[in-house]
Amino acid sequence: MPCHWLIKGSKEYCTKSTKKEYCGMHAYAIRKGAKPPSLCIKCGNGTNSKTQLCIPCGQNKEQSKLWREKQITAM
Repeated sequence: MPCHWLIKGSKEYCTKSTKKEYCGMHAYAIRKGAKPPSLCIKCGNGTNSKTQLCIPCGQNKEQSKLWREKQITAM
């Protein structure tokens, strides 16, 4: 059974074999507090962004927009 950890920046999952849901390395990372990458809402690549956008789909642009909105409301 393959690992269910989505590789960041691609649409592929980890290819290591596992007994449960994640391979040993990724199960250890989850126990230490890491979160598996989520899908980009535009293209489906793995990303750890709070906006759920990968860099090619405009992650930096969206984060800048949110930062500017936050600065305007703080004034």
